[in-house]
Amino acid sequence: MRELWKFVNKRFEADTTKQKIFLILNTVIWSTATFLAGILIGLFFKLLGRDVLLGALLTACYAGVFVGFMGGCIFLMRNTTVHR
Repeated sequence: MRELWKFVNKRFEADTTKQKIFLILNTVIWSTATFLAGILIGLFFKLLGRDVLLGALLTACYAGVFVGFMGGCIFLMRNTTVHR
């Protein structure tokens, strides 16, 4: 997450824009990576079909929400300051 934050921090100026872009990218990256990992595991064990696809999609959604979005929120709370 730290590398993603550094990447976003270099590309955008406004603090709120940085935070929004970071959360969106973090959620998408975690979801995509988890979905691809689920598909690859299914292919490795020669499991094909609707159940494997559904399981990979469900796992990707949970990873995106909990690890990507909520983990990103916790990361931002710990590593950014509030300007008042």
